[in-house]
Amino acid sequence: MKNDYQKYLETQSKNLDDWENIANQSLKEKTIDSLKKNFDGNLEKKILYTENDITLENNHAYARGLKEEVNEHLPWHICSMVDPSVDSKLYNSRILNELERGASSIEINYINDQESEEILKSIDLSIAPIFYRDISNPLEGSSKFLNLINNWEHKNKKTPLGGLEIDAIAISFSKFRKDSGFNHAELINSLNKIIKENKNQNINLINFDGTIWNSLGASLNEEIALMCLSFIEMLRSNVVDDKSLINFTISLDTDFFLNIAKIRSLRIIINNLYEHFGINPIFKINGRTADEIIFKESPWVNQLRITNAALSAAIANIDRLTCHHITNPLGQAPEFVRRLARNTHLILQEESNIGKIQDAAGGSYYIESITKMIADKSFDFIKYVERNGGILCLLENREFINKLTENKTNKDKMLEEKNIKRIGVNLYPDKEIRESNIKPYEKIKNYDKEI
Repeated sequence: MKNDYQKYLETQSKNLDDWENIANQSLKEKTIDSLKKNFDGNLEKKILYTENDITLENNHAYARGLKEEVNEHLPWHICSMVDPSVDSKLYNSRILNELERGASSIEINYINDQESEEILKSIDLSIAPIFYRDISNPLEGSSKFLNLINNWEHKNKKTPLGGLEIDAIAISFSKFRKDSGFNHAELINSLNKIIKENKNQNINLINFDGTIWNSLGASLNEEIALMCLSFIEMLRSNVVDDKSLINFTISLDTDFFLNIAKIRSLRIIINNLYEHFGINPIFKINGRTADEIIFKESPWVNQLRITNAALSAAIANIDRLTCHHITNPLGQAPEFVRRLARNTHLILQEESNIGKIQDAAGGSYYIESITKMIADKSFDFIKYVERNGGILCLLENREFINKLTENKTNKDKMLEEKNIKRIGVNLYPDKEIRESNIKPYEKIKNYDKEI
């Protein structure tokens, strides 16, 4: 019997050249080098990564999001999106339902003028943060939200958690693309004023939203760079200091490994900017599923895409995770759909135990190498924009907005022509038309539903 398996135990080790020769022979008419792929415009993926690809000049351990103390029971905040309603009691019941069934934080995007305090009834903001994200009417909504938070604090004598998720610069680009006469300076200056007036509150007031840049057509490294350029602009405006609480919201798509590297790259750049400017405010990273992975044509396949994105964010040690409902483009989420969104988090936290492992991707030659590549390309773009006057100059000359629009159009065209494949959308679509019992979103005055 020794003769049968001894040869496998005594097989001579192969070096990289041997492996490449075998691989090239198996590929026949192709070579390993021919399988390299360019993505995101100026980034490249190889087939094989080795320790020779790790060329970090400095210690970038902070890219991994390592923490001295980790809450194994809540490694990241489970953030549920709540559909808005003009009925404050119904709105409140939706929030309570999410918190009672597994969510640990809430994202809302509308506040009713009438009986607004009813929205927070029986909700303890000292343990359940609520974040306000409004793209359609950010200034008015922010003021209402902060008044609501202040009233709750005075009434309950507790320190509330949560804050604003309003990125005035990104929103300005979004609105300016549709209306070239939009007064972006008024929006940015007014929000800066609101932030300065409320600095004494222990809530997050400063947010940089990469998901807006992503939906506008920004590439992966542009999304990271534009958030950081917005941060630099707020430094110039004396809005940020060491006591600031800052949130960076990064978009998550279906490229599992790139999501991980993207989050790690953002940490590298933030820490380098902190060191350069000599500041050290607290920052958190919120992962949010990208609009472009949610399709009305395939709600059930949306769940697979969302789960893939959520797992990658968890492995990258995200601080908070916000996932769309699978029916988001169609209308209000039924209870079963809301439960699916919550359980995506709960299964990852309680059954996969991924939250108990810090930096599960650490040491991967591919992850470490692609992380550095993304960070370097993002830094190059940051330096280029800063040399040419900063992020607001991109807004004022409109050339960059046109480029983003072109990128978005090209993506849509590639999806239509099946150069980008999406299961259930342009590949293996469901031929059976299924009836939907989903209720449409409520019609609310001066409110536009954003995915």
